Amino acid sequence: MKFDATTLSRLQFAWVTGWHILLPAFTMGIASYIALLEGLYLKTRRPIYLELSTFWIHIFAVAFGMGVVTGMVMPFQFGTNWSRFTDVAGNVVGPLMAYEGLIAFFLESAFLGILLFGRKRVAPGMHFASAVLVALGTLFSSFWILATNSWMQTPTGHTMSEGRIYPSDWLQIIFSPSFPYRLSHTVVAFFVTAAFVVLGVGAYTLRRAQFIEAGHGAHGAVLARCLGSPAGVSRRQARPMVAAALLFLLAYIRHRHQSLAYHCAVPRDVARSGVNAKHPRLPVSGRTFLAARDLDVYGLVVLGISGKVRSDIGY
Repeated sequence: MKFDATTLSRLQFAWVTGWHILLPAFTMGIASYIALLEGLYLKTRRPIYLELSTFWIHIFAVAFGMGVVTGMVMPFQFGTNWSRFTDVAGNVVGPLMAYEGLIAFFLESAFLGILLFGRKRVAPGMHFASAVLVALGTLFSSFWILATNSWMQTPTGHTMSEGRIYPSDWLQIIFSPSFPYRLSHTVVAFFVTAAFVVLGVGAYTLRRAQFIEAGHGAHGAVLARCLGSPAGVSRRQARPMVAAALLFLLAYIRHRHQSLAYHCAVPRDVARSGVNAKHPRLPVSGRTFLAARDLDVYGLVVLGISGKVRSDIGY
């Protein structure tokens, strides 16, 4: 590997993003769980819901603070690591990220203080409302970040002028073709992440015969997987090469140039034309079927990365 400026920028960005996403994945789900507990306590007045909410609020506060610290580095990296991209697409990406700060961060920061320190200072109904607004703030954060990411993957609603991108329709920019799938899949995945953390803590306390009444469960993995299917379909249609790389299926040397062999939902005749008869077809895996949603998917579609562009399958 050649450690040039581009490679080092990618490694730095991947390092920061990899650590950062772990924190929002937990805090966004646990914020909604806290709002649920606050609502149950407001309705039933059962002490167990108050104890659970207080316990998870403390953990949420620490994780939220770390998420903000690691997340603040990333907008600066757009300018330091990807200055050319920022120069070209800043008229679209900049406002979308600013909307996250103006809407999500302000909403979270305003009511997080009430959630943390206002238990004995405000009415229970106001404390519940604060928990709901903090949870909404985390969801708004997901909304704007995923709107930005989805536009980067499936850009619409813009024009090019003198080498720069200018917005022409903000509704098309925000609600790009892949946005609904990415938003639903990611948010449910965050809920599943938080649910497994809650389940893990609950299992630990149950094993130690402590807090028996606090054994609450959550089930969302099946829903997250189902929502991941249309997300995979959208990615395959818009950026099939990226979808192929994400499937991590098979890479090998064919003839004298490097090729990538992967599953992809393409017409039968195209699949046949792209496969050498000497190479057997691979069975369609469940993971690939979720991305293709077509049982008539052929095994291998071979693209010569160093060869000519294949116009018959959209590259």
